[in-house]
Formats: sequence, structure tokens, C-alpha cells
Amino acid sequence: MKLNLGSGSLKLEDYENIDIKDGKPAYPLDVPDGSCDVIRASHLLEHFASHEVYEVLKHWASKLKQGGTLMIAVPDFKKIITGYESGAGMNVSGYLMGGQTDEYDFHKSIYDKDALTELFNSVGLSDITEWTSDTKDCASLPISLNLQGVKKSNMVRRVIHAVTSSPRLSFTDHMHCIMTEIIARGIFLKQGTGVFWSQVLTRGIEDVLEMNGDYILTLDYDTWFRWGHVQKMLELMEKHPEADAIFPVQMKRECDSPMMGIVDKDGERVSKLDHSELEQDLLPTVTGHFGLTVLRASSLKKLKKPWFKSIPGPDGSWNDGRIDDDIYFWQNFKECGLNAFVAPKVNIGHLQLMCTFPGHYTDNFKCVHTPLGELGDVKNIPEHCRWE
Repeated sequence: MKLNLGSGSLKLEDYENIDIKDGKPAYPLDVPDGSCDVIRASHLLEHFASHEVYEVLKHWASKLKQGGTLMIAVPDFKKIITGYESGAGMNVSGYLMGGQTDEYDFHKSIYDKDALTELFNSVGLSDITEWTSDTKDCASLPISLNLQGVKKSNMVRRVIHAVTSSPRLSFTDHMHCIMTEIIARGIFLKQGTGVFWSQVLTRGIEDVLEMNGDYILTLDYDTWFRWGHVQKMLELMEKHPEADAIFPVQMKRECDSPMMGIVDKDGERVSKLDHSELEQDLLPTVTGHFGLTVLRASSLKKLKKPWFKSIPGPDGSWNDGRIDDDIYFWQNFKECGLNAFVAPKVNIGHLQLMCTFPGHYTDNFKCVHTPLGELGDVKNIPEHCRWE
């Protein structure tokens, strides 16, 4: 089944053409869930109010089969503004607000590529790419933004629980991610607070293991992510049954290297990888992180206790040679025959505190950003900002 929503007078062959003027509303659709191979909506989404568009896209996505494609075309706000500023003489008013020839011909929302991509991710669509219209409709206009996404594995069949160890004071950006990307999607969140994060995380995981879910998602208080990141890792878990844990690429704080320990087929640690290797879905690792990590619940039940343990160095100090709680976890993970992987094409943010100084007036005060951990050395502070 292929649907052409908001078809107007331009009816497409091989499609069921749906238009409100023909007595067939595009929302809600009168077709069964999971029944459509393709849903095409050319310059229709902007006719819905901003507060409606998420539910509209979610509804359309629910009508797709697994592997089905949603094709959306909308006026590209960025292209319209660029054309206006260049004096191109385009119909800016019509593109932004609609032709207003009847009660249906009004635009109520605007989009650029980032905003539409975010919406696609939020309703569970993957493989988001641009498409070109082979029909002389609005999707072929030079100001048209055409994106399509694919409905992949049906994760609603899996039970997912999330666990986080939160400090008493936390980044609000991370909590926004949890509220909009985790709790809003019905995922149960077990949150704990305490001085010893590893103990809090252990108790949280133990609690949700008793809830008999399929996957456990760990969240760290200084991680930035979106639902699209979570979904991609869940899809990889479905695709790779050999994986007991998968985490995305996240950079170390105040550092230019990622938090992962890649190993080769013989289990030897690798310091550098070429681009072809990084194109793979997953790479085996010996160390990871808990910023946004998917763990297979059945695998965790095989992990010996304690899961976390900090061990001082040979000289009894906590300097070089020590084993931190997280490193111990991944070493224990490997010793128990469990397999951890990093997903090199899933990349998330790591929040950190920065001190921003004004640059020198001769450089128009261009900002200089310095991590807080580097402020102890005066050399890391711009010379004209030093107090010595």
C-alpha cells in the first residue's frame, strides 16, 4: 500500500490519493497500523500547528510496515530566508503562510533540515536521507526540503528500563534529555543519588533486573543525547545477538580522545583505526562508559559480583596503576565471557563546564574557552586576562 497524502488535484499513479477536499483526511488515517509500504506527504505537514506535528508524524509512522518509508516535503525556511535576503524576488509570503485561498490553505509551522530530522528521529525513523520528486508538484520547487526515513525494528516488543546515578546537582540539559527522550516514551527510569555512583548504579540495575526487561539503558548525568541515538543502539542490539553491551562514541572530558578501548581479532588493544574499520556497525572493546549504554538484561545476570570495584595502584596510591570502578566493570565483563562493543557511527555529547574569557580587543574579543580543570595552570588563561 502506498499513500499520497494531501494529493489535491495532482493524483499519482500506483498510490492511494488522499485529500481532505475529497472527504479523506490525512490525519487520522483510516488504514490499519503497519499496513503501508510508502507514505508520501508533499507540502502538507506545514498545514498542521507546531504543537500537533509530533503526533501527526508519529501517527503516520505507525501506519508503516517494518521497512516502510515516510516521505515528507515541506517549505525549507532556510532556503526561503536566503532567497529573500538575496533579493531573488520569490513568493516569500506564500511559501511561509500558504496561499490562503480557502480554509485549508494556511501554513501553521516552519521547518529546516535540522528540525525535520529531529522530528523523524523522535518518531523512530532511521536512515534519514533527502529525496527528489519525479513529479511536478510542490516537492519539486527549489525551496522544497524533501526528507525520507525508514521504519526499522519494532522496539515496542522489547521491554526497556533505564538507570541513572545522579549527583545532588546536575546538568539541566541532561535532565531535559531524560524527560523528552526517555520518560516521554514510556521507559521506566530508576534514579538513585549518592556519593558512590557505582553503588547507586548497582542497586538501580539490580532493581530493574527484577522487572524482567530485555534491555537496560544506563544514563550518566553529563551526557547529551536524543532518542535517535538510543534507537540506533537498540536496533544494533537486535541485529547483533552476540553483543552483550553497546555504547556510542563519547569523548573524554577535557580531552580529545574517545572513551573506548578497541581491540583486534586477537584481543590486542588497537591505538588507531583506519576509516574502513570505523565504517563497521560495531567494534569490540575492552573498556567503555555508562553515559548512554545498552546492556542485555540476560547477560547481566551472568556477571559475577561485585560489578564495580576500585583498586589502588601497586604502591597503594590512587595515581597511575590504579583500577577505577568503571574499568573494573568492563574487565569483569570480559572475564565472564561477555562481549562489549562500541558503535562508531553513533556519536553523543559530553557536557562539561568551561570558563569563557574575552579575547584581546585586537581580535574583536573573540571568545577563548578553557575547561575548568585547566584553570589551575596560569598558562591556560589568555595573557591579557591573567591577574599576575
